[in-house]
Amino acid sequence: MKPGTDMRVESTPGHESLAIRPHFRVDSSSQADSQKQDRVTVVLPVHNESAVVKRSVERVLAYAALHPDHRFVFVDDGSTDATPRLLASALPAGGAVSCLLLAENCGKGGAIKRAVLGCGSEFVCFIDGDLAYSLDHLPNLLAALETHDVVIGSRLMVAGNSARTIASRKFMGRAFNFLVRASLGIPFHDTQAGIKGFRASAAERLFQAQRLAGFGFDVELLYLAPRMGLSVVETPVSVSEDHEYESSAVKLIRSALRMLREVAQIRRNDRQGLYDALTGPAAPGAAIGSRGRSRGKGQAASRV
Repeated sequence: MKPGTDMRVESTPGHESLAIRPHFRVDSSSQADSQKQDRVTVVLPVHNESAVVKRSVERVLAYAALHPDHRFVFVDDGSTDATPRLLASALPAGGAVSCLLLAENCGKGGAIKRAVLGCGSEFVCFIDGDLAYSLDHLPNLLAALETHDVVIGSRLMVAGNSARTIASRKFMGRAFNFLVRASLGIPFHDTQAGIKGFRASAAERLFQAQRLAGFGFDVELLYLAPRMGLSVVETPVSVSEDHEYESSAVKLIRSALRMLREVAQIRRNDRQGLYDALTGPAAPGAAIGSRGRSRGKGQAASRV
């Protein structure tokens, strides 16, 4: 894509569920062919990030120059500010860093799914596009993926990560994770850190089965992984020092309510058998919320 080109593709309407959709490329066919040689694809979702996206692009370009087997894809989720224009103008044509611009906002989970399916690399990771988590975490994620199917970042494994977090956000985060563990039987204490990695085969299966397009998609993927026999491991991650958390109480409450609705939707989806075709039905005695549910390949939740 030429610098300055504002390229958009159609997006999936609605935020409640996400049907299986094909991967959309922004590169030419020759670039798409070369993509198959990449060891790692890193997806960076953004939405209305005009204040920080140029800084993110600069950091990603610098990192990509030192890691020629990595490919980076910024996915703009229908931003209404200058983010799409800034991305299109800042990225050189034919490079290892590209962008996918969605015509409409379809939710973080929907945007990431669009970039992940069919990416063609050995491993695929996603990191929040504002780089709340440094790209320096990538080597640890890739090391964990040598022995596990899925790796998730955990802020709770690093002392001091919550020092700059306002009390209301800290309380709601802990309450949400407790609810997730209690209602869905997910053993992890930090499901929402915006940094996760997958082996290609695991990513294809999980994102094909994904039904949520919003912020609850992380929980959905972690709920589905053990049903597919996939192993999941946690790795410590630190929040970047220059990252600014959303501090609006109203927005925090709205986000919390939306997340609760999505957790409930996962339960409904499972009861209706919407996951069975791609994961197989839940084993007898492994009903939603059961502490006896398999954690993947016979393992309990593990950490690295």
